[in-house]
Amino acid sequence: MEGATTKSFQLSLIIAMVGVALNGCSANGDATTAEHTLPPRPLESSSKSTVELPGSQALPLEGTWSGDVLQGGVGVYSVRISFSGNADETKAVVEYPELGCGGLWATDSASGNVHSFTEVITYGKGSCVTKAQIEIDATDATKIEYEVLPPYPARAILTRDAGPAVELRK
Repeated sequence: MEGATTKSFQLSLIIAMVGVALNGCSANGDATTAEHTLPPRPLESSSKSTVELPGSQALPLEGTWSGDVLQGGVGVYSVRISFSGNADETKAVVEYPELGCGGLWATDSASGNVHSFTEVITYGKGSCVTKAQIEIDATDATKIEYEVLPPYPARAILTRDAGPAVELRK
């Protein structure tokens, strides 16, 4: 009887592993990270609200954030961003360590938790796109959603980074 139980357990384990391997893949397989394609964008909610913290109107971006970016056709690389300023005129210094580039962000617009920036790469221009549109959705005090808008789509979830602020290099 013990042999039958072991075989049943092994079969269940194999079925579970196959299920995990297939989870998240569409019929045409375009959601796999092996191909470095982006997962579908979350559905937009028509009732987005501002996260309110004690003593503040909107969630502050100020500080340093970091995470791993997934960019279709490129792969995964890290980003570190240090924000400063106020809700209406937030500025940022950004670095992409593995790509050897970085630069500045200037605010284009801010509405609730969503902030739009223009990124201008100031060093390492040969290894990064020199100008891009970035959108940050600050829906949580501990994480923010980062998205590079087409034609260079990329996404990440960034968390607060206790390390030193990113400094602008030349």
